[in-house]
Amino acid sequence: MPRPRQTKVPTQGERATAVRATIAELLEDQRTIVLLSEFEDRSHADIAAVLTCTPKAVETRLYRARQTLREKLSRWLK
Repeated sequence: MPRPRQTKVPTQGERATAVRATIAELLEDQRTIVLLSEFEDRSHADIAAVLTCTPKAVETRLYRARQTLREKLSRWLK
């Protein structure tokens, strides 16, 4: 009789390492926006001023970055 397959539950450290590595793989402008938005809690207007673009451009790039992160980290989100 085959044994039930055991799945390893990733540790918080493993997940954090995966998130950092995936953020590092983003396009530079997306990475900057994610870091400023999520880790420095900056507004879209503040980020737009730093990157010399519009707040709408920041919103769009952040949306795309989050989509990419969600896709690449899907195995960690289960």
